[in-house]
Amino acid sequence: MTSLEARLQEGRRRNVLRKQEERNTSTLGVEEKELEHQVVWSSGTRKSADKDIVTEASEASRTFALKSQADDALKRGHGELRMAIEHYSKAMTLSVKEQSITPKLMAAVYCNRSLAYMKSHLHTEAREDAEKAATLQPDWSRTWERLAQARLGAKLWSAAVVACRHGESLFDTKSNVATPFTALLDSIALAAALEGDISGFDGRHLEVREAGEEAWLGRAAPEVPSLDFPPQQTSVTAAEATSSQVPALLRDTEQQCPQSSHNNQLAAPGVSSSHLTVPRGWRRISFRSVKEAVDAAEDGDQILLLPGIHNGMGEAVNVKTRLLIEGSGQLGETKIDQRANSPTFRISRTCVIRNIDIDMTGFREAVSIHGSISVQPLLQQCIVRCSGDDAVNVCGEASPIISDCLLQGKKCGLRAFGACGPRLGQCRLQDCGEQGLKAMDKAQPSLTLCTLQGNAEEGAVIMDSAIGVFRQCQVLKNHGPGIDISSRGRVSFQQGTIGNNVGGLWMWDSTQAEVRDSVVEGGTTYAVLADATSQPTMKGCRIQGMIQATEDAWEGIEVATNEIVEGSQAVDLPPEEGPFKFVPDQFTRKQ
Repeated sequence: MTSLEARLQEGRRRNVLRKQEERNTSTLGVEEKELEHQVVWSSGTRKSADKDIVTEASEASRTFALKSQADDALKRGHGELRMAIEHYSKAMTLSVKEQSITPKLMAAVYCNRSLAYMKSHLHTEAREDAEKAATLQPDWSRTWERLAQARLGAKLWSAAVVACRHGESLFDTKSNVATPFTALLDSIALAAALEGDISGFDGRHLEVREAGEEAWLGRAAPEVPSLDFPPQQTSVTAAEATSSQVPALLRDTEQQCPQSSHNNQLAAPGVSSSHLTVPRGWRRISFRSVKEAVDAAEDGDQILLLPGIHNGMGEAVNVKTRLLIEGSGQLGETKIDQRANSPTFRISRTCVIRNIDIDMTGFREAVSIHGSISVQPLLQQCIVRCSGDDAVNVCGEASPIISDCLLQGKKCGLRAFGACGPRLGQCRLQDCGEQGLKAMDKAQPSLTLCTLQGNAEEGAVIMDSAIGVFRQCQVLKNHGPGIDISSRGRVSFQQGTIGNNVGGLWMWDSTQAEVRDSVVEGGTTYAVLADATSQPTMKGCRIQGMIQATEDAWEGIEVATNEIVEGSQAVDLPPEEGPFKFVPDQFTRKQ
């Protein structure tokens, strides 16, 4: 009997060993595939690991099995971090003893572990492992990208920028593949700027002089030869000045308008621009207009607008680089006077614009923001007015952040269309000729602690398939409904007030609205109007005024947590005049 038990135990032991070996073999296959995709060479292209590396990896199956177990333990949460680190340590020790893993694969192991630590918010450990990987494989640019990400998570902005710069210097610029650090640096600059840090803008400091009385005449700031032109003692000709050594020199003079009288104005007195020579290394840092400075700037530069009035020069300032554009002094002391039928700023890149009063006169929006989802400019502590159109337009998939700004337009304060996702915080959209906010197409604007007040029509219109999110917002004293939703639009309104408007929350067609812990007043007409197949869901709300709703809509309104205070007088839709005048146009609000 004893012999039989011994044989059964031996059989069980062998079965366990066989299954363990099968798991190790399958894990090895997964790890080999992972490494094949994770090894990134300095040329920027992804290449398969060399055959000899894969062979060596096969010989180190136990190491990778331990590493895989450690990864799994780390993914399961903080409770098993100690076990994960123990497995990692054994894997590292075993690989050193067997000498079967090359430095490149070791760097990959450290990078994978660094990424896992980052996902678990252990930023110090992530940073240490990224640095170990960089030590093992210093020419591997991807290591520095992950190191920058680790420092970004730890809010070490300047260190993250340094890591990106090191990675960029190692990156193969001859490759056709775009550098991975451009988007990462944009993210660092935006995240740092939101925390009041300017680490993402570590370039030159440029300045724009105010135009004074010349601004009203559509002219740039007066010329100052000592600032606008290099000293006369020369070692480089003007033709050489456009080279990479002096990139910001004569681009703004000779190349833009080589035959114009404006070019002659910019030439130094008594010197022909074609024979102008400049000292080697001289770079211009003072400019006569915002457009001139932005065109000459490079990624990471800071542009300071000196106090006074600046001229838009009748053209849009195209912001295609990562810049910090800031006005001096208190808000209102630095103003851009734009008189044109093109936007003051046309933004297609992550940047920061703050502390500027933008006064636009013309039949285009004052600020236009467009591009992919990676375009996330920050508009902060600005005044944006437009006498002929919208204050701000956002389209494409751009996701700008607009913070602590006043938006006032002849039409809308903010018009969002396409699939954009603007985020507004502590902004005022007031005294507009039409709506404070108009969201169209598939736009998804999000407003927090904002005020939509005194607009000639609705406070906010959400139409098409747009989604509007309002948190702790005040929608007051508008001459149309506070919020008007039509088509397939959706709204989430939380902890806010819709009051003293001509109507409260109006819903048409197949719309949806979720309103929680808010006050909704009707003013001179309906507090809530839910037509067709609209579906309001209201909880914890105080509804003051008359309600017009379908039976299905009533189910979402007449909830025990709501307080409904009916008005003492019967009301109806307002007469068709002013904002309610019928205009047969498919792009206007629902009548």
